[in-house]
Amino acid sequence: MSRGRSVLVTLMASYLVAACMGGGSEASLEPSSSLTPSTEALPGSSIDGFTTSADQPSTTLSPPTTSPPTTAAPVTPAPTAAPPPQPVATAPQSVAPRVKCQVVPDPPADAAGLQSTYAEIDADARPDVIWLYDAADGTHLHVRTGRGVADDIVLPFGKGAVAVGVAQVDLAVGAAEPGTAQEILAVTSDGDGRRLVGIYGFALNTGCLESFAFDQGNPFVYLVSNAGNRSGLRCVSDGVTGHVEALTATPAAGDSFTTTRLVFGRTGRRLVPVAYEAGSLPAPADATALGAGSDITGCNLSHPAF
Repeated sequence: MSRGRSVLVTLMASYLVAACMGGGSEASLEPSSSLTPSTEALPGSSIDGFTTSADQPSTTLSPPTTSPPTTAAPVTPAPTAAPPPQPVATAPQSVAPRVKCQVVPDPPADAAGLQSTYAEIDADARPDVIWLYDAADGTHLHVRTGRGVADDIVLPFGKGAVAVGVAQVDLAVGAAEPGTAQEILAVTSDGDGRRLVGIYGFALNTGCLESFAFDQGNPFVYLVSNAGNRSGLRCVSDGVTGHVEALTATPAAGDSFTTTRLVFGRTGRRLVPVAYEAGSLPAPADATALGAGSDITGCNLSHPAF
């Protein structure tokens, strides 16, 4: 206890001595503000290695980037199922309907280019005879039935008789209406490598030849060509029902061809499209297929078309 007091007295004495030696000024426990480093910096100076804004390079704003305008790709319409225009020839329509037709039974003795065949055009099971011939006024189609009824007309197309044939055009639109009467094909020339084909029927109620027409009402006169843009006509029959098909072959890249096949059905005396398909013959195109597609086939012609 006495020792602790002695230590305390000694410390207090030392403090008083130090105070007297300081010249009577008051001692401060706060540090002097003059020792505090300034954190303010003049423009252009640096603090701790960082340059102030005066030395920063000026910033240039770039103009906004403009994307080049885009152009929409052209849209190609999808192909339709409608067949392309067929190679046809314009022929005048008859001015008035023909009634009670009756002519001499046979063609004239001086008929030129005579072609003939047998057929069944009135469905009476007796053979009928069909002729095609040239006269001063044009190419004639002449028929005589097994019952002795005869008719003769001047064809409104062509430049000379080539062949006469028969087919069945009984494929009805929307119904199966088979018939036994045959239709007549009259084939005329239209120059080298070109033939025109008309289709005719025999009307029982009038005894007259009547032309078939396209769906639009124009007479059915079809161009068959074996050069350039080729086209053909095919008669298809199973002996009871039948129809005609139009074929085309158009030159494409190299020696290839694009092809079409159009099936005609019948409504009255009109032939209307009922089916259509497109295809191709790759190069080199098969000569047999190309030839068949640019000819008249299956129609029992009296003479080859070419």
